[in-house]
Amino acid sequence: MTDVSYSAGKYLTVALVICLAACGESDNSSGGGDGISGSKAKLIKLNDAIYSLASGQLVRIDISDPASPSVTDEVSAGSNAETLTTDGEAVFVGSPDDVRSYQYTVDTGLQFIDASPRTITGTDPVITGDGYAYSTIITQEITDSQGHTTGNGALYIYEIDEAKNLSEISFYPNIGYVQGLSLWEKNLLICDPVDGLLQMDVSDPVLVEQVRQIDFVLCEDILHLGNGHFVTVGEDGIYQLKPFDGNNLGVLS
Repeated sequence: MTDVSYSAGKYLTVALVICLAACGESDNSSGGGDGISGSKAKLIKLNDAIYSLASGQLVRIDISDPASPSVTDEVSAGSNAETLTTDGEAVFVGSPDDVRSYQYTVDTGLQFIDASPRTITGTDPVITGDGYAYSTIITQEITDSQGHTTGNGALYIYEIDEAKNLSEISFYPNIGYVQGLSLWEKNLLICDPVDGLLQMDVSDPVLVEQVRQIDFVLCEDILHLGNGHFVTVGEDGIYQLKPFDGNNLGVLS
């Protein structure tokens, strides 16, 4: 394809350097793979390309030759596009309006595939794995006189078909001030900066059950380092977690 001009050249140059350093050799830098981007990422690596969000555009940067990267595609991601993830085949965009899927082929370039039905309020982080997409929303937000923010949120679950179309199959309201999320085996991990990290069993995505809540791990996003090892980030600092006693996560440091 012909290279597309892109006005935010400096931004992409900096972003490219950061992603190349952070993503290493991983083909899936967000989602259930071995990458290190959290679900609030605006930058992911998939195969020989980096995908970036900027000014409502989803941009594909070819890095098959790292010494000579080039922007090959630039398509609308919606004016409120905020986060990116991938299932290893397609790219998914989370926004306050919906979840969108995009796919790149050599023949067609980067193309919009589908958008989820509009939510009751707004989606933001989204993570994908095993044919499903999980997205958290904030349904209520309250800031007190000291500037502390609390609220409530919900979880949407979408089934992804082979063509990367999205169908809503589950909705779980009132599960806390939920934000960033990640997947590990049959566990969905959801950050809550007020009530702590939630570990949910998603063996049956239609019937999700809470496994445990680590109330002192107050976090806004969670990064999968691979093999069930995670790092959470939030105002209280960084926690490292790893599996113990089967599928339970415990704090390493």
